[in-house]
Amino acid sequence: MGGVNIADQLRGYYRTQLPVRRTWIPLFFWLLDTALVNSYLILKKVNTNINHKNFRLQIVWDLIEESLKESEKKPHTRNQVDELINQFKFIYVDPTKKQQYVTTKYELPIIRLFPEGHYPEWRETRSSCVWCKYLVKKNQEKAAKNPL
Repeated sequence: MGGVNIADQLRGYYRTQLPVRRTWIPLFFWLLDTALVNSYLILKKVNTNINHKNFRLQIVWDLIEESLKESEKKPHTRNQVDELINQFKFIYVDPTKKQQYVTTKYELPIIRLFPEGHYPEWRETRSSCVWCKYLVKKNQEKAAKNPL
């Protein structure tokens, strides 16, 4: 039972689990955590001078690097970019405002559809995506109109 307890302990340190409503997604995150812990334990037998946190960080950076290589291989053609620009219009975001909100008059920037250069950035305060805020507000308005 020692191996199971160690695996559970290591999986508990840095969980990838997110709160979700779909039933199959927690299973995916559990499998991901288990695969990461098992690969760490295998590596630990070979290389004893790496800790769990640095191992996970190395995997993250390797995945980001691999993604950047793939995006360099498949650039967007000018026709694809023109089609997307015609389909969506840009949104003006005023940097002097403290918090941005999306209303039905705003349209989201086209850059959100491109795979390259769309990475999370560190901020001191936690904020959510402007598009997500719009969807939440829209759903709340629907719920207020139709209480059943």
